[in-house]
Amino acid sequence: MGVMAVFTPLDPLQIRNILTHYDVGDYVSHEGILEGVWNSNFHVYTSKSHMILTIFESRTNKDDLPFFFAYADHLVRMGISCPGPILTLSHENTVEVAGKTASLFPFFAGQALKLPQINVNHCADLGRYLARMHLAGADFSKERTNDLSLAGWQKLADKTRSRADEVCPGLSSLIDQELLWLSAHWPAVLPEGATHLDLFPDNVFFDDDKVCAVIDFYFSATDMLAYDLAIVINAWCFDGSCHFRADCYQALLQGYKAIRPLTVAEEQALPVLLRAAAMRFLMTRLHDWLFHDPQSFVKPHDPLAYVARLRFHQQEAQEA
Repeated sequence: MGVMAVFTPLDPLQIRNILTHYDVGDYVSHEGILEGVWNSNFHVYTSKSHMILTIFESRTNKDDLPFFFAYADHLVRMGISCPGPILTLSHENTVEVAGKTASLFPFFAGQALKLPQINVNHCADLGRYLARMHLAGADFSKERTNDLSLAGWQKLADKTRSRADEVCPGLSSLIDQELLWLSAHWPAVLPEGATHLDLFPDNVFFDDDKVCAVIDFYFSATDMLAYDLAIVINAWCFDGSCHFRADCYQALLQGYKAIRPLTVAEEQALPVLLRAAAMRFLMTRLHDWLFHDPQSFVKPHDPLAYVARLRFHQQEAQEA
């Protein structure tokens, strides 16, 4: 189920107590989901169902949960397959456990792909699916500022500057120069709306070559639709060695534009947004890499994968 881990272990009694708030059947078993870096997650099996329990840890702002839940619920109403929270018997979307906020979600079948498995058919369908998500969010009224945009990256750059070169010689200078360039070239006015902003392969489930569900809305915010597209291109159109896959890029872009054509301004801004999307994940990965708790069993993502993407996009701009 995407970006997940277990920071708060739960015993069967605690799970049973949670289930008393729901009409989902009797407890059978549960198991932790160990991947990820943000929240604690569990498979929960009952006499009626298979669900996912998420405990929101300190890095998820509880004040943002109403936006995340409302966006997912809106997409469900618009025919997009994604997990909105299961309501309690008192019609709440959260419960308390171990002094923390938690929610129960339906389990979605399907397969999350690894980079070597991804082909042009996957990318084409994902492009269409993302475009449908953007169109479905057009009348979603709630808003949330994306705190991991340009100003947020600058804060992370300030925090990591003195140690960035430990990861890669010259990285601190590369980041500072790129942030200056992005500030000077930031798009003025582009179509905005509710965006996912974290649609990596582990957050997309496929049935054969077709997307059957998307999950993990905990970075979603109001932002440029084309920026969301740029994040997806960076996540899906490079192989495990960080080589650009032009075939996947063309398939994804054509799939998207078949459902939601880009404006002229979006087309022109896409090279900038591709660099911006690379910078976003370079900065968060760099921060987590440098400030990782060595006692934690969760391994942070390597920031060099996004250094490589950024340098590719910079080279493309020079050759254009």
